[in-house]
Amino acid sequence: MTSGPERSRLAAREAADDPRRYGARLDPVYAGYLCGMDEPAGISRGRRGGEVVLTAAAVAYLQQLPAGWDGHVDAGRRRIYFEGAPHRLSRL
Repeated sequence: MTSGPERSRLAAREAADDPRRYGARLDPVYAGYLCGMDEPAGISRGRRGGEVVLTAAAVAYLQQLPAGWDGHVDAGRRRIYFEGAPHRLSRL
Protein backbone atom coordinates (compact mmCIF):
# COMPACT_ATOMS: atom_id res chain seq x y z
CA MET A 1 0.00 0.00 0.00
CA THR A 2 1.37 3.42 -0.91
CA SER A 3 1.45 6.48 1.31
CA GLY A 4 -0.60 9.59 0.57
CA PRO A 5 2.25 11.62 -0.98
CA GLU A 6 3.44 8.67 -3.06
CA ARG A 7 -0.13 7.96 -4.23
CA SER A 8 -0.40 11.62 -5.31
CA ARG A 9 2.89 11.44 -7.23
CA LEU A 10 1.82 8.21 -8.93
CA ALA A 11 -1.50 9.76 -10.00
CA ALA A 12 0.34 12.76 -11.45
CA ARG A 13 2.76 10.52 -13.37
CA GLU A 14 -0.10 8.49 -14.81
CA ALA A 15 -1.81 11.69 -16.01
CA ALA A 16 1.37 13.30 -17.38
CA ASP A 17 0.37 12.82 -21.03
CA ASP A 18 -3.21 14.05 -20.53
CA PRO A 19 -3.45 17.40 -22.40
CA ARG A 20 -6.48 18.70 -20.49
CA ARG A 21 -6.15 21.89 -18.47
CA TYR A 22 -8.37 23.26 -15.74
CA GLY A 23 -8.95 26.70 -14.33
CA ALA A 24 -10.25 28.16 -11.09
CA ARG A 25 -10.87 31.66 -9.80
CA LEU A 26 -9.79 31.75 -6.18
CA ASP A 27 -9.04 34.21 -3.44
CA PRO A 28 -5.54 35.52 -4.27
CA VAL A 29 -4.23 34.01 -1.01
CA TYR A 30 -5.39 30.54 -2.09
CA ALA A 31 -3.97 31.06 -5.59
CA GLY A 32 -0.63 32.02 -4.06
CA TYR A 33 -0.72 28.93 -1.86
CA LEU A 34 -1.28 26.63 -4.85
CA CYS A 35 1.36 28.31 -7.02
CA GLY A 36 3.85 28.19 -4.16
CA MET A 37 3.56 24.43 -3.54
CA ASP A 38 6.69 22.36 -4.15
CA GLU A 39 4.50 19.64 -5.64
CA PRO A 40 2.81 19.18 -8.00
CA ALA A 41 4.24 20.80 -11.08
CA GLY A 42 1.72 22.20 -13.56
CA ILE A 43 0.08 25.01 -11.59
CA SER A 44 0.38 28.57 -12.83
CA ARG A 45 -1.31 31.93 -12.35
CA GLY A 46 -4.01 32.97 -14.77
CA ARG A 47 -4.41 36.39 -16.34
CA ARG A 48 -6.34 37.97 -13.48
CA GLY A 49 -5.60 38.01 -9.77
CA GLY A 50 -6.72 34.80 -8.14
CA GLU A 51 -6.99 32.80 -11.35
CA VAL A 52 -5.00 29.59 -11.58
CA VAL A 53 -4.45 27.13 -14.42
CA LEU A 54 -3.77 23.49 -13.62
CA THR A 55 -2.65 20.64 -15.84
CA ALA A 56 -4.47 17.32 -15.68
CA ALA A 57 -1.45 15.88 -13.86
CA ALA A 58 -1.67 18.59 -11.18
CA VAL A 59 -5.39 17.93 -10.75
CA ALA A 60 -4.75 14.17 -10.47
CA TYR A 61 -2.19 14.88 -7.73
CA LEU A 62 -4.58 17.15 -5.83
CA GLN A 63 -7.40 14.60 -6.07
CA GLN A 64 -5.30 12.24 -3.97
CA LEU A 65 -4.99 14.70 -1.08
CA PRO A 66 -7.21 13.78 1.85
CA ALA A 67 -10.65 15.37 1.81
CA GLY A 68 -10.58 18.40 4.04
CA TRP A 69 -7.05 19.43 3.08
CA ASP A 70 -6.59 22.75 1.33
CA GLY A 71 -6.22 22.21 -2.41
CA HIS A 72 -8.14 18.90 -2.47
CA VAL A 73 -9.98 18.34 -5.78
CA ASP A 74 -13.16 16.27 -5.78
CA ALA A 75 -13.50 13.04 -7.75
CA GLY A 76 -15.52 14.72 -10.50
CA ARG A 77 -12.86 17.40 -11.05
CA ARG A 78 -15.50 20.09 -10.51
CA ARG A 79 -14.42 21.63 -7.20
CA ILE A 80 -11.24 22.54 -5.37
CA TYR A 81 -11.51 23.10 -1.63
CA PHE A 82 -9.95 25.67 0.69
CA GLU A 83 -10.84 25.94 4.37
CA GLY A 84 -13.67 23.50 3.72
CA ALA A 85 -15.34 25.70 1.09
CA PRO A 86 -15.74 24.52 -2.53
CA HIS A 87 -14.53 26.62 -5.44
CA ARG A 88 -15.51 25.88 -9.02
CA LEU A 89 -12.94 24.08 -11.18
CA SER A 90 -13.58 24.26 -14.94
CA ARG A 91 -12.06 22.50 -17.89
CA LEU A 92 -10.40 25.01 -20.21
